[in-house]
Amino acid sequence: NGGTVIEMTSGAAAAYVKQQEIKNKFIKAIDPTTIMKDCAYPVIIQFVPLTFNPSNQSQIRDLEWENKWETGTITVAKWVKSLMK
Repeated sequence: NGGTVIEMTSGAAAAYVKQQEIKNKFIKAIDPTTIMKDCAYPVIIQFVPLTFNPSNQSQIRDLEWENKWETGTITVAKWVKSLMK
């Protein structure tokens, strides 16, 4: 994809660079057109109620809150199988 991966030496270093002010300075020093993305991992969650709407950001935030996850942890949500099956 033409991207570059920068691996930090520790979780503390990664957290430091993710701070918005530091992140902006970091990007400016590398290349102002740079886009910094966090790593994302696909995860399947069992026992989510059928009433859950993966398009509803409020329900996604509720799911994060109920599981004591940081807000924004879930970047994308979708059903593995069609609800019609």
